[in-house]
Amino acid sequence: MVGEVYVLAAPAGAIPDVPNDGALVQIPGTDMYLRRVTPGELPSIAPPAGLHDLFAMRRIADGVSRTAGFDSAAALQWHDASDVPTISHVGGAVSAIANKISGGLALTGSGTTGVGASNVNGLNTIVMDRAQSNSLETSGALLPAAGNWLWTLVVGIGAVGHINSGLVYGTGGDVGLYITANHASQFNGTFNIGGVAGAFANPPYAGLHVVQIAADLTGAAPDPGTAKVFVDNVEVTTISYEAAVNAVTWSLFRYGSQYLGGQFCESIISADPAEQVAAHDFVATKWGLAA
Repeated sequence: MVGEVYVLAAPAGAIPDVPNDGALVQIPGTDMYLRRVTPGELPSIAPPAGLHDLFAMRRIADGVSRTAGFDSAAALQWHDASDVPTISHVGGAVSAIANKISGGLALTGSGTTGVGASNVNGLNTIVMDRAQSNSLETSGALLPAAGNWLWTLVVGIGAVGHINSGLVYGTGGDVGLYITANHASQFNGTFNIGGVAGAFANPPYAGLHVVQIAADLTGAAPDPGTAKVFVDNVEVTTISYEAAVNAVTWSLFRYGSQYLGGQFCESIISADPAEQVAAHDFVATKWGLAA
């Protein structure tokens, strides 16, 4: 091999001079860092301790690739409270959130946006008040029919008023899905797909979290696949997963008539459950959580 080819995107004129002493140099306007390498050494982008590399490099020579960062723009569904122009509201009273993915489903419902005291890492959120029966809803095929998917949520978990206070609820098909409190006054967490349930480890949960569902049907028929829930990149429950979720009526912060208080920050649904760690790190960095 004569050499290695790397593709690096940065603002025009922003590539800095890199010294020979091995020091890391930040590319202005980005979260990327460069380090000069010696002949024969594999180049890399490596942030200093405490910062996360969202833009992992891809080696393309010899057909060998390195892991790339999570690409939210390639998601199937993406709702983002920090993107204020996507939120329809009157005086802060929310009525809808547009999907950032063309052709994706919008969320409708209620909540309060533009509440500065509820900003997270300087980003706007939507406050969900259980007492006001706030929830976000959509109708249609939210998840891919193939059955493999990753759902990444950034949410604030707040007031619980019933064992069935719901975070996620999908119904109206042969195989539904839900995550509910599993306790009358605190969020302990239980996960259910198609009647197969698993309780969250290490309860209770409150405050801001990254909650992810990684559903993988690869092992199905005759061996079941698996569906896993992660909270802040820690696996909290795993259940067998035998048929694709085909619910067509969806709610966030509600299960039936039981509501959950908190904050909606972001929801991203993508097609590859293997992206769980990369997706976690993408949103955790954005919202100021530990990556």
